[in-house]
Amino acid sequence: KLVNVMTSEIYPADVAVYGDTIVAVDQDVSMHIGPETQVIEAEGKYLAPGLIDGHIHSECSKLSNTGFAKAVVLCGTTSIVSGLDEYISVGGLEALKEVFEEIKGVPLRVFWGAPYRTPYTVPQSTVAFNFTKEVHAQVQQWPECYGVWETVREFVNECDDDTLGAIALASKNRLP
Repeated sequence: KLVNVMTSEIYPADVAVYGDTIVAVDQDVSMHIGPETQVIEAEGKYLAPGLIDGHIHSECSKLSNTGFAKAVVLCGTTSIVSGLDEYISVGGLEALKEVFEEIKGVPLRVFWGAPYRTPYTVPQSTVAFNFTKEVHAQVQQWPECYGVWETVREFVNECDDDTLGAIALASKNRLP
């Protein structure tokens, strides 16, 4: 049975998949079955789209990304949106690159938003990696960057130069 989250319906359906793409959802997908097709019988099962956690600090779970993925994928979460900011505060961009390498090997899609700043302190930290508008100019060009993560009202209201700079760059780069 297909769980259709768009119409709030649950109904019998066949699903045809080619590679990693759903190519048909219908009562009859026989036209998509060939001699090499693997047929999976799922009678009595439910098929639902993967869940997206739209705001999570996965690094605060104290699990590696591999461990975090093992925990949440089993419950249906297939994607997360995160700033991964605590990794950055502690290890800078080199640590973030290591995190991206680990993420390549897990069954969880991570949509990374570059933190508007790290750490979230006033005055600026003297012991952590400070994510500035200059850093944004660099990382917003990375393919892993989907936009700016979690801006906080106080930093906008106080006209924080790095925060406003990050937002201006994102607008210029057509990123949310």
